[in-house]
Amino acid sequence: PFPGYGIDYQPTDIVLAPLGAPIVVNAVADPGTGSCDPAECTLREAINQANSVAGPDTIVFNIPGAQCTGPGGSCIIAPATPLPAISSALVIDGYTQPGASPNTQAPGLGLGSNAVLKIEIDGAALGGTPALNLNATGVSVLVSGLAIYRAGSAIQTQGPADGLYTIAGNFLGLRADGSAAPAGQNVGVSIQGGRVEVGLANAAGMNVISGNAAQGIAISTLPPFSGALIRGNLIGTTPNGLSARPNGLQGIIASTPSRLIGISIGGAQADARNVISGNLQDGIRFDCSATSDQCFDTGSVSGN
Repeated sequence: PFPGYGIDYQPTDIVLAPLGAPIVVNAVADPGTGSCDPAECTLREAINQANSVAGPDTIVFNIPGAQCTGPGGSCIIAPATPLPAISSALVIDGYTQPGASPNTQAPGLGLGSNAVLKIEIDGAALGGTPALNLNATGVSVLVSGLAIYRAGSAIQTQGPADGLYTIAGNFLGLRADGSAAPAGQNVGVSIQGGRVEVGLANAAGMNVISGNAAQGIAISTLPPFSGALIRGNLIGTTPNGLSARPNGLQGIIASTPSRLIGISIGGAQADARNVISGNLQDGIRFDCSATSDQCFDTGSVSGN
């Protein structure tokens, strides 16, 4: 029923994995020569190639160690201009970079994240635009294993309800080693469309969303019949969960002049619960300026 995908049945989710040969990023340079090939393939070139080819794709990383001079040997990709919006079915898997590994500690254990990240995106030159803009219709996009900082927002989602976006196992607002990033990133995840999952209520899916100037997660637009599911993350803490690394305003904000339907934050299961702590204002805030409406109907906040 899902052409071009293999199906991986996990304890709490069904994961679709593209079957085609992956696109291999092997250089931190930007923009590159314009084509993705064994001699040089930058992240920009990889996204352009994925957008131009029909069917689902996977972007993996195999950047030579000599190019990886960031904390802990991380590879710093510093786009000179905004990257192309992601408009096709795509998996971006930073954990494929040699030396990287996803978190193995279930959120419900309260031990934080032991993920080892090796791919950074430094958005200092992006002029306040998102580092990654997900705007795909009728397909799924998964982003994992990236540390993103100094962009307007680390990841922004747009598009209709049939764009399915999963953000899992990233450090958003931090360096790859979990240390504080240079100031400048406003929001970790800016949800402005699509059906969005932030975290997967399992170990590998745990995001650490901390150190952003405003919010960890900001929800402003959800199309009809979509939703935002936020589960099993650390928001406002260090990766080990023991110290504050605050977002400058709220951990999570949902803000609307009328209606935002389908927000779910946390859950009854231990692994679905988010740790939202240390943020300089509210942990979770709902704002609605409508004088008469059911602004957050069907919304749920539990277990955090």
